[in-house]
Amino acid sequence: MFKLGKALAYFREKTGFTQEELARATGLKQPTICAIERDPRRSPTLRTIEKLLFPMNISLSEFFSYDGLNDLEKFATSEE
Repeated sequence: MFKLGKALAYFREKTGFTQEELARATGLKQPTICAIERDPRRSPTLRTIEKLLFPMNISLSEFFSYDGLNDLEKFATSEE
């Protein structure tokens, strides 16, 4: 199952952005980015996802076809 928040956090860290930096780059608030990454019940609009991915130079197709389950699992365990 695709976990949008974990994937967003993975790509954000992989591209060297902090939540604060991504917030500045997108015009979103840092707590919004934090909530998207941590709360699986959050479902941002496609426009918001595009806004988040643009500064990281990640396409929608790359984001949603990402199958790096091993990377995501490592990321998830490193946070806990």
